Amino acid sequence: MLRSITYAVWRGTNSLRWAVKGRTPTPLARGLHISEATTQALPQEDSATPPASDERLSENDVVSPDFVNRNPRNLERMAVARRDKGWYRSHPKKNYWHKLHFEKSNRHTKAYIQHYNGDIVVSASTKEWAIKKHLYSTADVAAAENIGHILAQRCLESGISYVHCNIDAKTKSFERVDVFLKALQNGGLVLSEPRSITDFQQPIDYFPENY
Repeated sequence: MLRSITYAVWRGTNSLRWAVKGRTPTPLARGLHISEATTQALPQEDSATPPASDERLSENDVVSPDFVNRNPRNLERMAVARRDKGWYRSHPKKNYWHKLHFEKSNRHTKAYIQHYNGDIVVSASTKEWAIKKHLYSTADVAAAENIGHILAQRCLESGISYVHCNIDAKTKSFERVDVFLKALQNGGLVLSEPRSITDFQQPIDYFPENY
């Protein structure tokens, strides 16, 4: 049985030889010959070259010529945003954009950045388990230093490079506060805000009368 099948396949693959000699191929050989000719006639597509098409699949493919910056701190980064100066004798003053706060107790250490409208933008505390599990103590000098590094990194990631720091000299003399401020500066955070640019709002008279 196996020999007969093998012989039939061999006869089918040699149908061209039989056609040259004038023989009539069998139905099996005729079918194999047609399948080989069809396979050779099909064009081979190049899978590496994608089909060229200029059609847009959706409206998202069109690039908008207008760009809208939705960063709420963009004007503050450029020192263009206005500051709420308040009254002359008001306390505490709010002539800042972002203010630095540092709180320490016998159990935890916390620092945060507060916007002039009262919202807390960025914060870091030893009460967070992701920070607490790496510390030996949550109220020592090492904890204050690590809180400074973490807060500086979070500020830079959120787009805050300058903060207002009104900590007095007496408070800075404490070791924990001093180490915390140095960690902020080493992390790339500037502890003073630039002056707001207001000169461009005043018109320039290029042709004065009393020239």
